[in-house]
Amino acid sequence: MDVNLIAHCANLGYIEENTIRSHILQSLISHHKLHDHQANALAALFKIAGATFGAYADPAVIDRCFELLKKHQYRDGVTGSAILRVSAVSVCKRWN
Repeated sequence: MDVNLIAHCANLGYIEENTIRSHILQSLISHHKLHDHQANALAALFKIAGATFGAYADPAVIDRCFELLKKHQYRDGVTGSAILRVSAVSVCKRWN
């Protein structure tokens, strides 16, 4: 629920670019490996506000987000790249 609210607020312009860049995305990509809840949050953010995050964040940060999601393996065996296919369209075609 919190992730949905953050994404909608970002789309509406209520969250400053610096906050998106320096706090939201940086806190999620600062780890070598994502936990399931972090991967879910990152995927939800990109599904809902991918274009906004793509416009505000540096390309290297977006690439790191995609890299972490693609490598993530959920406990039930689903990979992050299967989840990411839905959200990547909203940001760019760079993750091929």
